[in-house]
Amino acid sequence: MKFPIFAIAALSLAATLGAAQSQKAPAKKSAPKSAPAKTAAAPPSAAAPSAAKDAPKDTSMSGDNRVTQVYTPKLPPLPAGAVQIEKNAWRATDKDGITYIYRRTPFGFSKYEAGDVPAEEPVTGLLAIDKGDTVEFQRKTPFGLSKWTKNKAELDENETAALKQAAQSASKSATSKAQE
Repeated sequence: MKFPIFAIAALSLAATLGAAQSQKAPAKKSAPKSAPAKTAAAPPSAAAPSAAKDAPKDTSMSGDNRVTQVYTPKLPPLPAGAVQIEKNAWRATDKDGITYIYRRTPFGFSKYEAGDVPAEEPVTGLLAIDKGDTVEFQRKTPFGLSKWTKNKAELDENETAALKQAAQSASKSATSKAQE
């Protein structure tokens, strides 16, 4: 009786895999042995080394049996009656009449009392150059100088603050030059 070569190869591969699986199978755990009872007559220093040798090792946290626990904080969910007040901020009042602000973060929602909301500071290091109807902005970044241009009607709060700061510094420099 002739067998094709691929059939012989498949049978030998199956036998090899079966042997490998039987070697990898974890051994059944036996019930831990109880530690021998200490005698009252023996001094504690003499009994401690023998008890440590006879005590079974805890293998539950070794090798493939190890369990990794990840800490995930419980952040407050957004309540049902929350009203959106900004792009990533909502206002809600609880049953006690306290108003809270909820801000979306990459990890969930952060909850603040209405008076305790941290104020967002304007971006520092932003240079504004007035060019008539448009404004050119420059900021140093780790990747080099970043430049962009916007119409004055489309400016956000930080860009408006930078434009006002640039106008104030220009007026101060003009008055100091006039005094000289």
